[in-house]
Amino acid sequence: MRLDKVDLNLFVAFDAIYKTRSLTRAAEMLHVTQPAMSNTLRRLRETFNDQLFVRTPAGMLPTPVADNVIGRARQALQLLGSSLNEHDRFEPVSTDKTFHIAMGDLAEALFLPGLLQKCGNLAPGISIRSFTIPRQKVAMELASNGADLAIEPTLLADSQLQSTSLISDDYVCVLREGHPLGNEPLTLERYLGLSHLHLSSRRRGIGHVDLALKGLSKRRHIAIRAQHYLVAPLIIARTDLALSIPASLARRLGLASQPLPFEVQPLQLHLLWHKSADNDPANLWLRQLFTDIRGT
Repeated sequence: MRLDKVDLNLFVAFDAIYKTRSLTRAAEMLHVTQPAMSNTLRRLRETFNDQLFVRTPAGMLPTPVADNVIGRARQALQLLGSSLNEHDRFEPVSTDKTFHIAMGDLAEALFLPGLLQKCGNLAPGISIRSFTIPRQKVAMELASNGADLAIEPTLLADSQLQSTSLISDDYVCVLREGHPLGNEPLTLERYLGLSHLHLSSRRRGIGHVDLALKGLSKRRHIAIRAQHYLVAPLIIARTDLALSIPASLARRLGLASQPLPFEVQPLQLHLLWHKSADNDPANLWLRQLFTDIRGT
């Protein structure tokens, strides 16, 4: 017997007849006519090459073949039913799902430690895959399920994307312990007199701080441009360089900081997902975790 030649609805009818021992009650259960149920039983008999049910004064009694088949048939129907309803629920404690999240080094530093801590308690079986992608490919990755979520500093102009704000964070200046200016009020003149470490995944271009200074017709001396935020404390600890980073990252790294002596647009980070995942329980659960940890 080839499965692709079998109408799977026959097994639903088979289970109904087995339960009720009656073609009439089985027809009522499945909301079909009795002639239709009789025709279904005929097709079942042809499929299994067995009578399956024998009419007696006590009702439609199953044959040994029917008794042997019913257990596996019901298991198969339950498995199919659970597969159809799988999208309606998500059980974090028992899932082994892998989530794919597009985010940069800064977002990893701000969110991954707290996210993994919560997942360890709530969903010990899940896996996280974090990776960077060019901003122009974010919408495509979310649409194609290459990424479940993305974290970006700017909102993307795509009607298929949904978003929520994660943080709005002021920049601060960090100096090493024992720095000559560590105990001095940080004025604009002193700030510009320092050599700076600038962090960016791009090879060139200015960031938030330099854009603000440009508006003041000022410019700082960038001694080194590096890619990764988590290397910054190692550099700062061994040099007299200054580092301007979001305040929340300075707190997470345990670094003493001072407010910048000029206005800088706060860092904005947004959580993005595709519209098709808006009501997906697993995606909803992960988004809630991000919003729960954004202030920690």
